[in-house]
Amino acid sequence: MTGIVTFGVLSWGPTFAYQHDRLQEELRPMGTAIFLFGFNLIGVGIGQTVIGLASGTLFADHGQNGLRFSLAAI
Repeated sequence: MTGIVTFGVLSWGPTFAYQHDRLQEELRPMGTAIFLFGFNLIGVGIGQTVIGLASGTLFADHGQNGLRFSLAAI
C-alpha cells in the first residue's frame, strides 16, 4: 500500500512547483488552497457518486462487471 501511495503523490511536487512558478508570491497560498479544494471535491466528494451512477445506469446490463467497467471508463 505504501508504494501505491508513493507513486500516487509523485506528481504533487511538480504540480505545486509549476503552480507557484505561475502565481505571484502573495497569491500562492490561495492558489494552493483552491487547487486542493477542487482536488478533494472531485476525488472525495463527487468521484464515488459518478462511479456509482455509471455502474448503475450505463453499465447495468453487464451485471457484476458493471462496477469494473465504470471504474475503467472513469
